[in-house]
Amino acid sequence: MRGPRFTIRALLLVTAIVAVCLVSWKEYRAWYFQNHPMEYMRSQLYTAVRDGNSVDEVSVLLGAKGTREPPPDSVRQIYGQRTLGVTPADDFLVFSRKDRPGRKPQAWLQFRDGYLVNHIPKQFAP
Repeated sequence: MRGPRFTIRALLLVTAIVAVCLVSWKEYRAWYFQNHPMEYMRSQLYTAVRDGNSVDEVSVLLGAKGTREPPPDSVRQIYGQRTLGVTPADDFLVFSRKDRPGRKPQAWLQFRDGYLVNHIPKQFAP
């Protein structure tokens, strides 16, 4: 009784297919990032960004650098009702991407000591 035989040719074929898939996925993400910035940011806020991420990690995930700005009262009120509340030392950063005129996706996120707090991913669910 013989078991399955794998040849070098089959191994190379599978490796080539995996490589093409990985390259295609990377190109698709770059295209999606450029052509659908609002959806991309929302998707990342739902699937990748988590409490405890540093400012730099969030910037990389969202493809935008956060800028410190005083948040509107409505944003401060929303975060004040969450588990950790708001302290005077908290930083609120707005993450925006400049894309098509008239559309400016943005997200206000709360950081304490350089790390994200009070983030609720399901708030950004599709």
